[in-house]
Amino acid sequence: LDEQILQKSYQLSWIEPQNIINSKTEFDFDLVLPDIMDYFYLIRTEKSPRKKLINLDKIFSSINRLLLFSSGTTTKIGVDDQMPLLTYCFVKARPFLIYSDFKFMQLYIGEKKNKGEDNQLTQMITICDFIKQANEKSLFNVEEEEFNQKCQKSLQEYMDNYLDN
Repeated sequence: LDEQILQKSYQLSWIEPQNIINSKTEFDFDLVLPDIMDYFYLIRTEKSPRKKLINLDKIFSSINRLLLFSSGTTTKIGVDDQMPLLTYCFVKARPFLIYSDFKFMQLYIGEKKNKGEDNQLTQMITICDFIKQANEKSLFNVEEEEFNQKCQKSLQEYMDNYLDN
């Protein structure tokens, strides 16, 4: 499953925010994407489930700050606001073996079950499922032929780089 998610993330690496986010708000992902990529990397490299959960929370905090900054409001941020931005960042980060890490974190969530961390993990696993099954109908402003061409090109680039290493 990890390989499918990684491969599909590479296929979708061409997407732009308007393909995932159905909002008139402009988001400056340059403000958060480098940090989010680092947090995904730390989720992969940390051994402790607690440290993995801390980095997961940092991903959500970054997304929440971006939402607050871009929208200019101080209203409560909901899952419907977070998910498209998280999905976009997930695809751009292309985290390695992430599904296994999420499942590992779920095993050790303990007393945090049914709390914020559990909710965050559930959202991320939902994003994994979305990415795995994504097609042109999953995105905005994309036709089937364009989707297939861009995915094929991105996958070929991934395979060329993967086989070279």
